[in-house]
Amino acid sequence: MNTKLLLTASALVLGALGIAGSFLPQELLAALGVAPSGVLALLVQLLAALLFAFSMVLVLAGIYVVFAIGFAAMFVRSPVKEPERA
Repeated sequence: MNTKLLLTASALVLGALGIAGSFLPQELLAALGVAPSGVLALLVQLLAALLFAFSMVLVLAGIYVVFAIGFAAMFVRSPVKEPERA
């Protein structure tokens, strides 16, 4: 299976769930058949923020993995040296 397609699809699904849960927590609880209370709506919003943040991590991992490897190689390969004193 194509892992880039899987990464993109999971980022899109998690992002959509995160945005929906952030802005519509009481409606989502009502659609699930749960009585929307204040604390439960807050927990749904916290979970939605976590899902959205995880989707952003997946997006950044897909886009910037080449840059991250390059920067890591640069710092491992050429450490900063102090200038020599005379």
